[in-house]
Amino acid sequence: MEESLDKINYNALHNIAYNKIKGAIRDGRLRPGDTLRTRTLAKALGISSTPVRDALSRLIAQNVLDVDPRNRQAMVPELTKEILEDLYAVRLRIEPYGAELAAMNISETELAHVKKVLKELEELEKKGESPESLDKSEEYFFSIYRATGNMLLLHLIDNLWLRSSVILGLLLRPRPADFSIRKERQGLVTALENRDPKAASHYLEQIITRTRDMVFEVMASDAMLIKTKRRAARRKA
Repeated sequence: MEESLDKINYNALHNIAYNKIKGAIRDGRLRPGDTLRTRTLAKALGISSTPVRDALSRLIAQNVLDVDPRNRQAMVPELTKEILEDLYAVRLRIEPYGAELAAMNISETELAHVKKVLKELEELEKKGESPESLDKSEEYFFSIYRATGNMLLLHLIDNLWLRSSVILGLLLRPRPADFSIRKERQGLVTALENRDPKAASHYLEQIITRTRDMVFEVMASDAMLIKTKRRAARRKA
């Protein structure tokens, strides 16, 4: 009995460490290039090193984290345009297909849930972007992908989103004033209602493409800001 309780306690701590680290990457507290040290994280989380170490290993195996070749420590992957282009290229191949399958297979109950989640997402976004709105956005998309009935496809998309965790911090930063995918998200729901695979694929492709372009714009803006700050610092020196 004691051994069973120890296992439950360990699993709970492991999941806490895993979710806390992933959450810190998503909301930008851990940034690309940051090194993650087991003892430091364990102290910050108030738990022992073992579940933290195992959580880091799990995130590395899922390609959410990389291994720094200089010191073999876990690190948040560097965010380059080339990496993002590869990631979005794969997403653009796989996820529109998921929307097609969902349009053919979604049940009335699943469709009602998608509509409910979209309404909740739009209410959250009226208050501005937040970790809560990102979570709700993920729920919206995965409620569609689960409706495909294809568990292998769902697993592939889930892995892509895990790899995309580092991007999510960018989505919380100020966006271009003209950026919106509200029309496309609603169009996707209408396509699901109409059981129209082609339209569903089109709207999902538009959502990913517009978001990709916005992320690149935010990255370029960040790079310019960093250069400006460096020039200002050199002038002061």
